Amino acid sequence: MNETLTNFRNAVSESTDLQEKVKAGADLVALGKENGYEFTLEELESGWKQLQESEEGLTEFELDVVAGGHRSNDGNCCWVAREVYGEANPQWLLFRRWLLGDSPNWFRNLYISRGKAFSNWLSKNAWLKPMIRRWMDGRIRS
Repeated sequence: MNETLTNFRNAVSESTDLQEKVKAGADLVALGKENGYEFTLEELESGWKQLQESEEGLTEFELDVVAGGHRSNDGNCCWVAREVYGEANPQWLLFRRWLLGDSPNWFRNLYISRGKAFSNWLSKNAWLKPMIRRWMDGRIRS
């Protein structure tokens, strides 16, 4: 991610005023320009992709925005995905999108009813996480 985008990201992270504008759906390129950060839409999209592929993860505010402002303490039912990917990795949100939108009903119902208990078990049996992650990655790509 380029320095300008990093600086803008930090500014948003530290400013409730900017956060409210982002939540209201402001054009990020225009918002950046208004606040002295010049970047293009292409640079923004490239930076987002780099951030998704990095180990850095998202800030709490960014996670809330990506989740549509509906985050809760239970992670909106994606306990296993958060256990596999980690809370700060936005991939768990992509898996949740697949789960709630494209997964078979039987799987969604099983995940919602048994997922929290399974994630607790999985936290003590980390050897299985890489296999589950590969499976989840396949669902995200589909």
